[in-house]
Amino acid sequence: MFEELDDEHQVEFLNERSDEEAAAVLDRMEPDDAADLLLELDQVRRLPILNLLPAAKQRKIKSLLGYNPETAGGLMNPDFLSAPGTALIVDTLARAKSSGLEPQELGTIWVVDESGALAGAALLAELVTAPEQDTLQSLVETRLPMVTPETDVPELARLMSDYNLMAMPVVDGDGKPIGVVSVDDLLERLIPEEWRWRAGAARD
Repeated sequence: MFEELDDEHQVEFLNERSDEEAAAVLDRMEPDDAADLLLELDQVRRLPILNLLPAAKQRKIKSLLGYNPETAGGLMNPDFLSAPGTALIVDTLARAKSSGLEPQELGTIWVVDESGALAGAALLAELVTAPEQDTLQSLVETRLPMVTPETDVPELARLMSDYNLMAMPVVDGDGKPIGVVSVDDLLERLIPEEWRWRAGAARD
């Protein structure tokens, strides 16, 4: 429910809480959303709150804060599931169940080659209906487009629109996946805040 609030109300909520309480809220958010919200807080509170987060969450947020917010790196979520093309579908499904990732983060399984570079993708829905002893590679038909952290938002939007993608992989200089930009996060960045407010008011 908190993540559905607009930025202004999220900041207002956290401003009324202690650093410990604010950190507890950020810890429950996706790393990319937590990083964006942290930047909305007064500068004097950012580091104290960040230091109260678990070490793993701190590392993810610090990494995201190093990117320009108007690039793929600034929009990407570092939480995703990848697996080698040689992995059996039955084993990959078991990994998905035990991953602890949110359902929206498991919609696409990112397939990597022997060096860890992105080789393609397979939809979770395809895994569920495929023979369990087949490999992931059997579900990868064509290579997907990919972007680097420096790719700007307009180019990212163009590619996701051209390829009709719900998620875009972000890769490093070696072609290894480091994050995923969802279409939801892209639209949130592209649609002005006042438009989202007007749409919400119209639904009410």
